[in-house]
Amino acid sequence: MLTPLVTGNKIVVYPTSGDEPVILNVFRDRQAGVVKLTPSHLNLIKDMDNTRSSIKCLIVGGEDLKSELAREVYESFGGKVQIFNEYGPTETVVGCMIHPYNPETDTRISVPIGKPAANVQLYVLNKHQQLLPAGSPGELYIGGDGVSRGYFGRPELTMQKFVPNPFKEGTTLYRTGDLVQWLPNGDMEFLGRIDHQVKIRGYRIEPGEIEYRLLQQPEVRDVIVTPRKDEAQQSYLCAYIVPADPSRVMDIVQLKQGLHEELPAYMIPAFFIVMDQLPLTVNGKVDLKALPEPEGSVTALQAYTPPETELERQMANIWEDILPVKPISIHANLFEMGANSLNVMSFVSRLYSLLNFRIPFKDIFEKPTIADLANFVEKAKDLLEDYTEDCMQLTRTSEKNRMVFCFPPAASMGIAYMTLAQHLDSFGVYSFNFITSEDRIARYAQMMIDVQKEGPFTLMGYSSGGVLAFDVAKELNRRGYEVRDLIILDSKYRTEVEEHHLTEEQIRQEIQQKFNMSQYQDLEKLANDYLLELITKSYLYVHEAITFGTIDGNISYVTSGLSDANASIALWAQSTTGQFREVKGYGKHMEMIDKNYPEIVKQNALLINELLLTSTK
Repeated sequence: MLTPLVTGNKIVVYPTSGDEPVILNVFRDRQAGVVKLTPSHLNLIKDMDNTRSSIKCLIVGGEDLKSELAREVYESFGGKVQIFNEYGPTETVVGCMIHPYNPETDTRISVPIGKPAANVQLYVLNKHQQLLPAGSPGELYIGGDGVSRGYFGRPELTMQKFVPNPFKEGTTLYRTGDLVQWLPNGDMEFLGRIDHQVKIRGYRIEPGEIEYRLLQQPEVRDVIVTPRKDEAQQSYLCAYIVPADPSRVMDIVQLKQGLHEELPAYMIPAFFIVMDQLPLTVNGKVDLKALPEPEGSVTALQAYTPPETELERQMANIWEDILPVKPISIHANLFEMGANSLNVMSFVSRLYSLLNFRIPFKDIFEKPTIADLANFVEKAKDLLEDYTEDCMQLTRTSEKNRMVFCFPPAASMGIAYMTLAQHLDSFGVYSFNFITSEDRIARYAQMMIDVQKEGPFTLMGYSSGGVLAFDVAKELNRRGYEVRDLIILDSKYRTEVEEHHLTEEQIRQEIQQKFNMSQYQDLEKLANDYLLELITKSYLYVHEAITFGTIDGNISYVTSGLSDANASIALWAQSTTGQFREVKGYGKHMEMIDKNYPEIVKQNALLINELLLTSTK
């Protein structure tokens, strides 16, 4: 408040009328030249004609400023306004960085929050308080003269939020709890609150991205996406929408279809609630507590169609027992209902016990409704009786010989590559489960030949899957086929047999911990009948494998920076008669293809895509 006064200007105070938001009067009154407000306030004035307004400068803070909203406000002024996106918590004397909005360059989802002000230090750190490079999301820590001493009378909270600065002895950093990243031009981008990140069906989701996509729809004026929990404490997303034209009935089905074209199924909200306006707190922020609870079940927007055949009835009974949703329409998308890969395993196991044939996992993902799946099974029953899930196609391409074959790490399966494959747009991606029979290498090679018919072939393996992929590449060479590329993701070159094997009981415990099976029903038979044998054999293969020989294809080694990686890199470099490239990947070893770290997986996928597209032979 002192700034305008000490510069010879004035402060205009507006009383609350109660009839309409005060902000509308501020913009109509033509008294103020500078207004400080929140993005929620901007949503109320973006459709006004502000071309004759006295306001020449908007300072925006308190919430994430979406680029689309900034553009609409800027255009409402006819381009004759400055918009500053300011960031800074109370604990650091509020404003510690600011960014002037530029409609030509600020085209990302959110407007950047800028560069540090004088006497302010900004650090983007991981959970170990280590510095992160540009493009890597992390928590924002703030240092400098503006950092306060702590919270009065709250020593425990002070110790939690105000921590010693590991980069400047004797000073303090404030932990903001905000997720940010540095952009290549030196600006900082706000990504959301760390404690507001949502985990739905095992995927970490940033609601802001969904909001951005919805705001692209002309019928949407404002939106907030927030997580909710159902009666079974399962998380789902709910979108609260303010329509651009309140007089028209919003077509929610069409809105969802538009989202499906832009986002994966797990990011589609289960509920869409239309509101006249979003509720605001006295500070002008969206009041999440005042948002209404959705009425009905998660399937409320899905018209219910009951089973018509005995097979559909059996499938529906199994899915209704697995998922916390009843009833399930035979035309409902199971993954929109909350199904994940472990639910699929449970379904496959129970249907196998009931009907004595196993459905391929890939077909459940490709036919995600009970009706489509039952129709497929009726036509393929005879083929499925002897089926084993050795190979699945994760993505498709129309281009010949643009295929990547992925090999599983120990204690995992081919589905581990699902998230990675979604970002390899230029390639058809196939992934293998571990084959338990001793002739696995020959069988892998033959399956690749059956799919692609002729070389050159591209293979990829993460962790111990890299050893497996290398052995298959050698087998293809032995048969006279050309290998173009082998992508190895952080895989140890094995020069000797490991001495200590896990016992069967230790492997069982590994399965229980890795897959958290206690929360899923009817997986005991699956563990004994399929997974236990698969994982046991994969462990034995890895522990007994010795890497040797060479291939004719290029090898690209993507490392996470393991402490013993240098020795493996040197040995892998000698394993090809073609080119060898070592590149630094993203994330730690266990994060590189893990679906719980979607941004890291996406960055690694983009890196792999570049390696393959620039490869020469």
